[in-house]
Amino acid sequence: HELKMRGGIGYEYENFQSGIDEADPVISLGGDYMVEIAPWLKFTHATDYLPTFEDPMENYRIVSETAGEIPLPPGRWKMRIGMQNKYNALSLGGIDRLDTFYFMSVAWDLK
Repeated sequence: HELKMRGGIGYEYENFQSGIDEADPVISLGGDYMVEIAPWLKFTHATDYLPTFEDPMENYRIVSETAGEIPLPPGRWKMRIGMQNKYNALSLGGIDRLDTFYFMSVAWDLK
């Protein structure tokens, strides 16, 4: 099992086609979890909480990603299959607050 916690400060800038620009400093709090279920399967999960300085209880985003990793021959390649959720507490009118993405990717591990 592996658990990592992290935090920091950032800057978020959004530019919309309607001409509206939004810029806010944000706090970044997050955690990563990984467990090796079998030699051929890892489970990973990461969550980030990104509130603004001005209104952290009302204006925030949460991004989480859950995936399984399977090693591919010849050894440094891996395949990740998972989903990512992005929640925006203050979405613009007519836009869903929650976006869900499903993905499958192949990556080369530097380790």
